[in-house]
Amino acid sequence: MLLSGNRAISTATVVAFAAGLAVVLWSIWESRAAHAAGGAVIAMTAALVHALNLIKRWVTDTTAERNAALSTIRAAEDERTRQVALQAATTVERDRLRRETTACLQRAATQVEAERRKLQAKFDADHDRMLAESLETAFLMIKNGILAEPDRRRTVVPFPTQHPVDSDRARGRDVSRP
Repeated sequence: MLLSGNRAISTATVVAFAAGLAVVLWSIWESRAAHAAGGAVIAMTAALVHALNLIKRWVTDTTAERNAALSTIRAAEDERTRQVALQAATTVERDRLRRETTACLQRAATQVEAERRKLQAKFDADHDRMLAESLETAFLMIKNGILAEPDRRRTVVPFPTQHPVDSDRARGRDVSRP
């Protein structure tokens, strides 16, 4: 792991920088100006490459953005899971309410039918009783002379006689022909 990617570049630049400084120090010790200049160039080049590598790593490092994206994705997946669970719960509740409503309607229809039969039976019983009472009262009233016996004769009402119609008046509506 020490020599992989950016770490390899960093390690190489640090080694080159150390070697360049060593050459500069040795050259100063030996009084060789050309070697000291060469060591200084090696050290500065290594420092520049190391600085550029750090800048590149800083610019291209997407760890924070990647972590933010992953947390957003996790939150979206959690929200989606929650929505699916809510939808399933809503479906189950809707089906339960539908079954309860159907059962309630069936019970109500059964109760209405039973009540209708009960009221019809009560009406029939009251109707028969009242009919018998009214016939008995009418019979007693006729028997006691309070109510006159109905006339058994039938009278036929004749049709009115037809009058002859004047054909001129009928056609022209009170306008005579020339």
